[in-house]
Parts: sequence; C-alpha cells; structure tokens
Amino acid sequence: MKILSYFPEKSGIGKFVRNFADRNNIEVVNLYGQYSWFFRLLHIFGLSRAEFPADEYILAAPLLSRIQGVDIYGCVIHDYFPLQSRNFLKSIFYSWLYYPSSKSEMFYCNSEYTKKLVLELYDVSKSIVKVVNYDLNEKYKKGNKNKKFTVLSVGSTDKRKNLLFQLKIVGDLQQYIDLKFVRVGGLKWYHKIYINIRKIDVEQKINLSEKRLIGEYQKAHVFIFPSTAEGHGLPADEAKVCGCEVFVGDNTALKYLELPNKNKLKLNHDLWVKTIIGHYFRKFKN
Repeated sequence: MKILSYFPEKSGIGKFVRNFADRNNIEVVNLYGQYSWFFRLLHIFGLSRAEFPADEYILAAPLLSRIQGVDIYGCVIHDYFPLQSRNFLKSIFYSWLYYPSSKSEMFYCNSEYTKKLVLELYDVSKSIVKVVNYDLNEKYKKGNKNKKFTVLSVGSTDKRKNLLFQLKIVGDLQQYIDLKFVRVGGLKWYHKIYINIRKIDVEQKINLSEKRLIGEYQKAHVFIFPSTAEGHGLPADEAKVCGCEVFVGDNTALKYLELPNKNKLKLNHDLWVKTIIGHYFRKFKN
C-alpha cells in the first residue's frame, strides 16, 4: 500500500500526508513537479496515461481518484471547500474534480469539520469516513520570545488566507503599538502595493525549513490566522504548541480548534485590532 501525492511536502496536505504515512508505515510516492497541471488533467480525463507502478494506492486528495489506470484503495481528504468558492464556474469544476471516487474503500479526513462536509455532500457510508488527527512531534515546543512584541503570519497567498485583511490589521496595529510583523510565505504584487501605500513594516521570510519555521513560532507573541476557508488549520495548532497566542476566525474548521472562545473572532477588522491591542496591554506590557 502506498500514498500517491501531487503536493509539495511543505504544504499543509504534504505535511499531513507524511505524518499519516509515517504513523502507518506507508510509503509516499510524491509526483509533485513531475507533471504540470495540464498533464494532470489529461491523466484525469483519461487522454493520457500517467506512469504509475502497479499497486494499490491511498490518494492524497480526492481529485486524483479520477486518474485513469490507478488501483485505488482510499482517499486522504485534507481540505474540502471547493463549493465555497466565490467563482461559480470554478466552484462547479473543482467540485467535480474533488468528487470522491466510488472505487475508494476508505476516506481519511483531518478534521470532524471535513468529515461532516463529505458526509453531507456525498452518498458514502459513515463507516468508511475516518478522522485522522495530525500528531505534532516533539520538535514543536515553547521557546524564547522576541524582546519586541511580535505578530506572526504563516501561509500561502491563496485568497482564502485573507492576507489583505491581515495587512490591514497589522497596519492599524502599528499606528498604536510598537510591534514587529513577520510574514512567512509569499506576497503577491497587490499585497506589496498595499504595504507600500499603507507603509506597513513587514519582515518577510520564504522557504523556511521546519526547524526555522518552529523558531519563528517560538519567537512570536501572537499568531493571526483569519482564513475564509480551512479544512483544519494546521499552522494554528503548530503556533499554539510553540507558545503563541493564536487568533483565528470563528468560521469553517477553525471554530473547532482547541482555543479559548475569545480567540475565535468574527472576520471584523475593528474587532481584531481591538482584541490584539487588549492582549498586548494585558499580557505583554504587564
């Protein structure tokens, strides 16, 4: 049995798949970078055959279950939110791609939230949809904090990560309190324009190793994660274990994280600014 993946190992689903595989002594066959999206679609539609070894596979993400010529055992469902896309045509297309294959004998979800969505959207038996928890290893632990109050953001530039919302929060916070903002991950051109217009001080870091990422979690005082769509919210768990005060949106899977309810906020800009300023004066200045 093997896990077939098209995803980078540093991504959320990549880390989840590796964690799942290691705990179950399963080999990961990672094809990330070997096939472009165009060729992946050719494989899915059966117009071209991918060169896979003959074996049974657990697939990393259901969309791969449509690839022709692959003997499927199960699917790993890390995130499931294509129906929440604002683009109707894109939503329909991705929903079709993500439809779990009837060939799959088991579905592995990383949260109760994702499991609930799968059971609501698809006619599959509850008995074959399992929740697999992500186990953070002993490397994730508390460390020494920066002397200067530090706010941390980690994630991709996907619109669902709500980066403009984050930048607006930080821009206003920097007008009231002395803070350092660290952004781990990329920024697109419109984020950079917004930063320059608002004169936001951002320390950007990309392509960090696991060790260096853990170091950023340990040094930060606050971690902000106001995503509009998440299947679990792994960075929030990582940040919490490393001693950050974690603030998330009270939407999607984030509301199921083990955090105080006061740290689960509606996606209202003024509320986030007020809450983080309050935390600064209660916990940092004192």
